[in-house]
Amino acid sequence: MGTEAKRRLTASEKRWRWAAGILGTLALSVGFGCDLASMSYFLMPWADDKIPAQVKLTPPPKSKEGATVLIMASFASLETRPEFQTVDRDLCDRVATELKKRADANKDKIKIVPYYQVKSYLNKELDAHVVDKREVGKHFKADYVINLEINNMSLYEGSYRQLFRGTTEISVTVFNVDQPNGEGPIFEDVYHTEFPARGPIDAGGGNSVLQFRSLFLNRLAKDLSRYFEAYPHDEKYDFD
Repeated sequence: MGTEAKRRLTASEKRWRWAAGILGTLALSVGFGCDLASMSYFLMPWADDKIPAQVKLTPPPKSKEGATVLIMASFASLETRPEFQTVDRDLCDRVATELKKRADANKDKIKIVPYYQVKSYLNKELDAHVVDKREVGKHFKADYVINLEINNMSLYEGSYRQLFRGTTEISVTVFNVDQPNGEGPIFEDVYHTEFPARGPIDAGGGNSVLQFRSLFLNRLAKDLSRYFEAYPHDEKYDFD
């Protein structure tokens, strides 16, 4: 084949030649006793290493801003312990930050309603727990409402408050605002975790309860954002 003919190779032919080269390498490797699993090393640069979202927040057709998302959080029962004051606000803000960060990394367009606006609206309601989540979403012209209901949360292990260990169970519910009234959420799950995963830490080791709470909420926000955006495969083994 002449030089001019070589220059006229189509993209399809180039892909087939690349594939043939890889298959040939695999065949030789198997012939020399190399298993297929070890060959994954050579294929990794072309592999998609991201784990997909469990529920994709797809933007409406022809939207230039992407999906508009509203995030709500509340305790399932009255919470009076001082270390949990403003946890709903802090959790929403941190989940929003992590979600936007992941969306940007995935080149997904997303717009998140600021939580202070949502909280101001909910404060006008007699009981934010029974307010219709879709109605809240419609008020802010959102496409989706993410509701985080904190069933339980603790920052200590044991009854003497000598060890920090964050534990929680959170019901995660997602509503599509455009769905007809009476239809249920498009996604439901119960998230639970312990932090740090390796075990409790000394509460008298120089960290205040608010400092530990901040670290714990960062962990929760990182985990919860994975429900809605793809994330690198190595994060699956990200243990604290």
